[in-house]
Amino acid sequence: MFSALILLLMITSAGCNKIPKTAPLLSLSLSSGDSQEQRIQAIQLTTSWNYKTGGYEADSFHPLQLDYDRFSKATLHLINEVNEIKMAFSGNYPPHSVSVQRWNAALLGDAHSFNEALDKGESVDVKGTTIYVPNDGYDYIYEVFATWQNGSSYYTFCSEINVQGVTDS
Repeated sequence: MFSALILLLMITSAGCNKIPKTAPLLSLSLSSGDSQEQRIQAIQLTTSWNYKTGGYEADSFHPLQLDYDRFSKATLHLINEVNEIKMAFSGNYPPHSVSVQRWNAALLGDAHSFNEALDKGESVDVKGTTIYVPNDGYDYIYEVFATWQNGSSYYTFCSEINVQGVTDS
């Protein structure tokens, strides 16, 4: 009887992920054919999170209002025609839902037409925790929105077309 109870507890607790005290971070990895895998940390933006002992909210600028030169590590360099980007959330706490939107990077920083730029965003298909990004000759700004039972968070990163110093060796 005792061992059956222990087994039941192990099975039920194995399926439950421990709820983190803060919203998970987002890491991205890009495999581009024969080239070395690129890994970056996305920039965490507006976040709302609840935990047993409290919660917090943090607000930020929209991805099109950021100075990405300050966040050079949040850029993936695309090489192939289609690039597979895998998303991983910290703490082994997968979100209930994930949506991704992108904007042409040429729209960055134009304060006069910010509202017009927002309308030029396009949805990106998400398959599980993977997005497929075409290398169509443009640089893009991506916004990832993830929700959990405990809250939600926005993240952002950039993609650039094949740049100097990155080869498909």
